[in-house]
Amino acid sequence: MTLLKVEWEGPQLVNSSLALVNRYLCRELLRHGVHLKITPTEKDSIPDYWFSDAANIRNCYDAGVERPLVHIRQQWPPTLRPSDVPIQILFQPWEYGPVPAKWVPFIQTSVDEVWVNSNYTRQGYIKSGIDEDKIFTFPLGIDTSVYQVNGPRYALKTTKSFVFLFVGGTIHRKGIDKVLEAYRRAFRRSDDVCLVVKDFGRTSYYAGQTYHEQILAASLDPESPEILYMDWDLTPAEMGALYRASNCLVHPYRAEGFGLPILEAMACGVPAIIPSMGPATEFTTEENSYRVKSQLSTMDMPSDMQLALPAEMIDVDMDHLVDTMIKAFSERKNHTAVCDKAARHAQQYSWEAIGEIVVNRIKILQEKAIQKPITHTPVELKAFSILRGVNERTNAHVTSSEAYAAILSHGLHEGDAILDIGPKTIDGMKYMQMKGACVTHFELSRVQDRDGDVFNLLADERLYHKTYDTVFIRHAIEMFQPSDAAKLLLALFEIMSYRGRIFIVTPDCDNTQVITKQFWTKPFNSRPYPTELLQLLLSEVGFRTITSGKMPGGIDALVFASRLANDNPFV
Repeated sequence: MTLLKVEWEGPQLVNSSLALVNRYLCRELLRHGVHLKITPTEKDSIPDYWFSDAANIRNCYDAGVERPLVHIRQQWPPTLRPSDVPIQILFQPWEYGPVPAKWVPFIQTSVDEVWVNSNYTRQGYIKSGIDEDKIFTFPLGIDTSVYQVNGPRYALKTTKSFVFLFVGGTIHRKGIDKVLEAYRRAFRRSDDVCLVVKDFGRTSYYAGQTYHEQILAASLDPESPEILYMDWDLTPAEMGALYRASNCLVHPYRAEGFGLPILEAMACGVPAIIPSMGPATEFTTEENSYRVKSQLSTMDMPSDMQLALPAEMIDVDMDHLVDTMIKAFSERKNHTAVCDKAARHAQQYSWEAIGEIVVNRIKILQEKAIQKPITHTPVELKAFSILRGVNERTNAHVTSSEAYAAILSHGLHEGDAILDIGPKTIDGMKYMQMKGACVTHFELSRVQDRDGDVFNLLADERLYHKTYDTVFIRHAIEMFQPSDAAKLLLALFEIMSYRGRIFIVTPDCDNTQVITKQFWTKPFNSRPYPTELLQLLLSEVGFRTITSGKMPGGIDALVFASRLANDNPFV
């Protein structure tokens, strides 16, 4: 049997739905003997006891997989950058029907297959002009050792006997406003019923978008039926206990890519009230869920999220939602039967079963990769793609992130492998070595002799002998035109570790004295680089945390970037 060799890029040990899917599918790949390299895109933030295979996942970070044949990316926002791996997979959920317009040309020219988790999402890609043969659809799964009928129940602070539950970000697209309205129309304070709202991402992913204040106001209203609000993190085991402490999930979404809490609740014997259309109808039946009459409408999207066609939204009928909640509450015998059917149905969606689907698909794709000529996307084309992306974004917004950096050493870890590009004499070099860092230095005299030819630097084989944790570019980037600067940053990105950081020191364009006099007295300077331009270049290359500030003395500016999201040592 041919060894399967895969690179998986995206968040892993993080408290988010994308990371959860990534780590469980990667666990299944490892269980099937896949030779796996994981490139995490966010810093690990959950404790290991949340996921029993955390150590195995972490051991695959930047693992030395010789020539992966399949590259799978699932992250937000998606990376729209060609891969040198023969088969490129864009694993990209989407909720609003037609996809963003800027995804379409990239998918058509650079992606071998798009992975989605519902036919509902698949139709959105097809409506946007993506060939249906290019889209692979499979459902998500559940950890059946966590989400099951038997087990402890969460100790809710209520004496009510029937509990409705909402799980997820309390945002408009998930329909929490409809839940509140229907619940308050259906019941009174004296009724033996409680609504529990388990919020997610209020201070992170969905900051500024949630119905937090409206929920709290409703919970304090003496005329309102009982409402309990929870916005703290729960472990997977606690989430299972919360589902088991409930009687019915309410999820009248406007837009979803799958709806994983619905499946998790079902596995715990808790059926869901859902729209009569959308992705949840694909993994439920009319016998094990409650369907609410719905219709499809269109909606406006933010100006920075232009879609290929108008965005689509599912509207549930409010009167029918009210009636359905009353039915679930009042018809207890029937509801018990629905609970049993939901639990039995959900067990077929184990991660082991879903993993089989994914591994079999990878086998098919790898066969294509073996037959496909091994080619590398020319760096000129990659650089042009980056510059084109910068050009598109320059008129769209101005980067406002302004972090003040005191000294470069803020970002060093003990024992870092450092690549230093620039003049050799710098006090910071001594500090790096004091921190136990292994420093590889590149002088730029050869580049200067070639009048800023970046290929002279990139052709040096010493550059590729190791993986670097930190890169310093000091008074060097200004020697290159943007096309060559893009090539340099691309090459450096590829030889950095998953937690790689880059520091660029360049003359401060805001200092008139520096730019009008000192900058142009250096004969090898090609052009000044405003921090805004460097930030855009770094973003297009693939760095996820980007900030800038002034170096002490006001002569130089500093731009910092990291491959990991939320990795800013200056905060």
